[in-house]
Amino acid sequence: MLEGILLGIVAVLLAVVLIGQWLNMNQIVAAQLATHKMMFPPQIRNARRVYWRGLLRQQPLMARLNTTAKVLSVLAGFGWFAALAQAFPNVFDGLHLRAVRFVIDFAQTIPDSIMIAGGLTVIAAILWLLIARNQYQQLSAADASHNSGANDLYWTPPTALRRQYQLKLATHGLILIGAVILIFGTFS
Repeated sequence: MLEGILLGIVAVLLAVVLIGQWLNMNQIVAAQLATHKMMFPPQIRNARRVYWRGLLRQQPLMARLNTTAKVLSVLAGFGWFAALAQAFPNVFDGLHLRAVRFVIDFAQTIPDSIMIAGGLTVIAAILWLLIARNQYQQLSAADASHNSGANDLYWTPPTALRRQYQLKLATHGLILIGAVILIFGTFS
């Protein structure tokens, strides 16, 4: 009962933080649109994403951590699906697609899938926290190195950059807290 209430609070907070991230990104794009009037918002978002990937590739250790975090996140997602398939087996009985049925049957055979998924989620969240810290440091250093301000497409207003970092910390922290609640909820 208590786990459900705590998970509900974490889910609501996570939704609020994700909306905050979306609004912050829109504010960053709007600041860029004021200078780059011939560009569309998706172009600016994609250019910033490519810029961040380029900064990430310059550091081989962070690039490996990023790949590891992505793989662990996918495996954790499969683990959570397995946990749902074990907890609610009748929900998936109506699916008659052979590939989906195979995945569900396989997922139902994994013992302690909540523990596995929770552990993978905790490790992935910690890696994402490290990557977010590195991203903030790299973007702050890049913004300080070229003082062209909003004329540079990759420049981020310092307050928005700080807010972006804080929101990422909150997102991954809430995911971490939710996974820990679910892991400890299996013991009771």
